[in-house]
Amino acid sequence: MSSFSTLFIRQVTASFSSLHRAYSSVPSTLRDTIFALSSAEGRAAIAVVRLSGPAADSTLQHLLPPGRPLPHPRAASLARLHHPQSGTVMDTALCLRFPGPRSATGEDVVELHVHGGPAVVRCVADALCMLPGVRPAEPGEFTRRAFEVRNHASMPRNKTQQG
Repeated sequence: MSSFSTLFIRQVTASFSSLHRAYSSVPSTLRDTIFALSSAEGRAAIAVVRLSGPAADSTLQHLLPPGRPLPHPRAASLARLHHPQSGTVMDTALCLRFPGPRSATGEDVVELHVHGGPAVVRCVADALCMLPGVRPAEPGEFTRRAFEVRNHASMPRNKTQQG
């Protein structure tokens, strides 16, 4: 790998880290929709960006061309992702939707399988940060949400008796 490529990958990795630091002061709640790079950082053929939360579907809708319906649940769909502000095409991606509670976190989940070049990953991450209610995930937050959602759903409901 050339020194330019190595430097570029470091810059993109630092950019992703700085996005996380910028949003680390935001309180983590189950109402937020979070995203993170689910595949390894750096140069690769494919990068997987995973979103989880109540606005996962609407976030995907903001990235799709106007009028394009959401992909069917649990079915891969090829789509051009558009920047939410400029409308320019960011990449052609494989998009998957997993409605909660039958997903990895128990919430609505969207996966974007984009080209793995650092510039594409950075562009998609920057675009996601522009959407309201969407933020980078904290380390371990996907796992924590999976436990929180499942534990909440399995807790017995206490009924109070009026007497």
